[in-house]
Amino acid sequence: MAEKSFMRTMRRLAVAGCIIGSLGINQSAFAVAAGRPIISGGTIKTADRQLLRGCHAHILRDVNSTVSRFFTIRSNVQKLKDQAHMNVIRIAFITPGWGGAASPDDGLPIADSIIANCEAVGGVYAIINYHGPTAGGAWDLNAFWDKMAQRYKDKTCVLFGAINELFYSPPADVDRSMADLYKNHMRKWAPNTMIMGIQEPVEMNSNWGPYMRDILGPFAGINWSDGKDCFSFHVYGSDKTEQSILGTRTFVPVMCTEFSFAAEGWTQLNIGGYAMPAEWCERNGVSWIVWQDRKPTDQLSAVMNYLIPDAIAKKYAWWTNTSAHSPKTTVNVHTRINARSGSVAVLVNGRIVLGQAQKTRMNQLEAWKKIVRMDR
Repeated sequence: MAEKSFMRTMRRLAVAGCIIGSLGINQSAFAVAAGRPIISGGTIKTADRQLLRGCHAHILRDVNSTVSRFFTIRSNVQKLKDQAHMNVIRIAFITPGWGGAASPDDGLPIADSIIANCEAVGGVYAIINYHGPTAGGAWDLNAFWDKMAQRYKDKTCVLFGAINELFYSPPADVDRSMADLYKNHMRKWAPNTMIMGIQEPVEMNSNWGPYMRDILGPFAGINWSDGKDCFSFHVYGSDKTEQSILGTRTFVPVMCTEFSFAAEGWTQLNIGGYAMPAEWCERNGVSWIVWQDRKPTDQLSAVMNYLIPDAIAKKYAWWTNTSAHSPKTTVNVHTRINARSGSVAVLVNGRIVLGQAQKTRMNQLEAWKKIVRMDR
């Protein structure tokens, strides 16, 4: 009798499998959502102790645009995992001040869909990011996080990025406002969610560690040893970047949540002489996210066409099997221009050669035009 019951069960399972297959349901839809991330080795890591590596989902004013909806298509999240070998998407609610969505509510269905796809694909994280300073026509920061923290607090694959590049336009009383945001509008509602970006400088031009650990941390009630908080930073030009990151890391965990590269119109930047910040992050064990253009319809195009070949060519690939990817010809010589300081650096074979001064912005632009692609 037991044997017959077992056989009936197996037949039912087989039939169910056939039905699933006939409906075209992806088996990965039954994958396990990523467990809550951890702090390990001075950075954020996955539940199984891997670095976070990823790119952005841009929620723009036109929430129906191809760019806004790119990662609402599950196959694109699967591509992120299987072909780009990435495991995190920073969902940027781009504020009106940054030329973004009309309201947070407009973006919620997009974010919900992306997070559902992260869970269904399995092993992929999502960072909810308030993408803009508090000035310049942005939304009310506290109200935004009251809504988001309560909505996503139980999602183990979700992290929070408090505010984008506060370094640009901080409130008058930054300590008090950020402490209130953290305690009463984020941590209050989401006691177990990883939070970063209470301060998120656009340039790492100083050691932020003592300030975060000894001043803002205690003021906001952040206990760094709990492993639920991280200092996030961007890499947009500074000769002291490498020393500042490593110095900060001795006090608090760090993660690079934005850098750009010379692809699709973005200017090449660096950390410590490495032309690709991803390479520096990989060699130093720091989790990272690349900022890609908001214009291409395929939001993975820059990653697949530039970052992946660069990682293979320079041997810092973060996955084991690189045989399926053939490095494309990349730019061997190009310039880096700092729009604020006007300084220019020339990159040769991925390393910075300093000392090429340009007198005027026009000279800089003309120099840029004269740089040609030199195939490897």
